Amino acid sequence: MAREYARYLAKTHRDSDWRKLSTAHHDCYMALLSSEDLTWAGVAPYMPARYAELASDLTEKKVLALWSDLSAARMLVIDRTTGEVLARTFLRHDNVLAKPNLTRAFVTALSKVRSARIRKAIRLELGRLFREHPELSGWKQIEELLPELFAELFAELFGGSVPETVRETVPGTDPRPSFKPSNSPPEKNSKTLHGIDELVTRVTQTNAMP
Repeated sequence: MAREYARYLAKTHRDSDWRKLSTAHHDCYMALLSSEDLTWAGVAPYMPARYAELASDLTEKKVLALWSDLSAARMLVIDRTTGEVLARTFLRHDNVLAKPNLTRAFVTALSKVRSARIRKAIRLELGRLFREHPELSGWKQIEELLPELFAELFAELFGGSVPETVRETVPGTDPRPSFKPSNSPPEKNSKTLHGIDELVTRVTQTNAMP
């Protein structure tokens, strides 16, 4: 599924870290977000020369310097060895897990990420998003396509308590997240996963406690 536009949130201008950056940083970051090369995992090829062609006053050297600043500001994660760059908060700010079809596109894109550093950064963002927004509909697709990762996220949130339905689906609940989507369709009349439903119920109960 191709991306057609980039989201520019109004609340961005209230972000103190964003306001500390220059106009050039803003433009460079948004150029990456609006790139057709950016996947639904928020990853693009590390090709600074390509972005230098987007404005008459840009050079590859300037793009490299701006990207370095954005990396230091934790807005980008760069892996020169694998030739990949990640817009770190793309997953949250583009609301990818709010829609099942986008979540599936994310899982496909995630499976193609080569950089261990970038995969780790995405994993951390997933954990943060899971804690803050367990109600997102896309978690059902994560539970279905990446059951080991979902079991790990659930266990982290509830101190190692993995729902029985997840344990039945993932024997042993391997503590290492698997970013390889499952291609096996569920068997008819087999038990379906309800971990995300249990999660939302438990979070609601926890938040309701005095």
